Amino acid sequence: MNQVNKRENYCGYPMGEDGRKMLADMSHHHAPVTDWTLELLDIQPDEIVLEIGCGGGHALKRAACRITSGKLYGVDYSETAVLAAKEENAENIAGGSLTVIEASVSRLPFPDHTFDKVYSIESYFFWPDLEQDFKEILRVLKPGGKVYITGCVHWRDGLSEEEKAHLSSMNMRNLSFAEFGELLTAAGYQDVHIHGKEGREWICGEGTKAE
Repeated sequence: MNQVNKRENYCGYPMGEDGRKMLADMSHHHAPVTDWTLELLDIQPDEIVLEIGCGGGHALKRAACRITSGKLYGVDYSETAVLAAKEENAENIAGGSLTVIEASVSRLPFPDHTFDKVYSIESYFFWPDLEQDFKEILRVLKPGGKVYITGCVHWRDGLSEEEKAHLSSMNMRNLSFAEFGELLTAAGYQDVHIHGKEGREWICGEGTKAE
C-alpha cells in the first residue's frame, strides 16, 4: 500500500471509513499468507525489523510478539492505513517497541544500514518502480540483512482471462517467479530465493544484502 494513483486504485491507497473497512477485510483475508511470511522471516528477539505497506497493522501485531529487545517499524503511504495500524497496535507503540510512520517505499525515512530484516505482504503490486524501490530497501538494510516480499498470487502460464482482467483493472504489477528473481538480482541482492507454497499461488522473494 504505497505510492499509487489514489483515485484509481483504492486497494493500493485506502481512504476514509470505506478504506478502514477494506483494511479490516484484507487483514482477515491475508492472515494465512501473513503467517507464512512471518514463518519465512524467522524474526529474532533482538532484531530491528521494518514492514513496508503495513495496512491496518495486523501483521505488525503478530510480528511484535516475536521481538523483545529489538524494535519494529511499520510504514504505509496511506494516512488511513497508518491511523488504523496505530490504533491496532496502540499498546506496543506506547511501550516503545513499535513505531508506525506515513511514508513511501520509494523514499524510506531511515538512515542507511538500519534494519536486520525488511518485509512486505500484499503490497509490492502497487509500488511505482520495483527495481528502484528494491534498491531503496537495500539501502536501509544492514550488511547481511534480508528482505522478504510476499504476494498471494503470481504471474504464470494458465491464468484465466478473468484473473488477468482483474489484475489489469486493479493496476497490479504481478510478477512471475523468474521476473521476481531477476528484479531482486538487478537491484543488487545476493542469495536470491523465490519461495512458493505448495497448494497455493503464494510467492515470496527473498534477498540478502552483501556483507
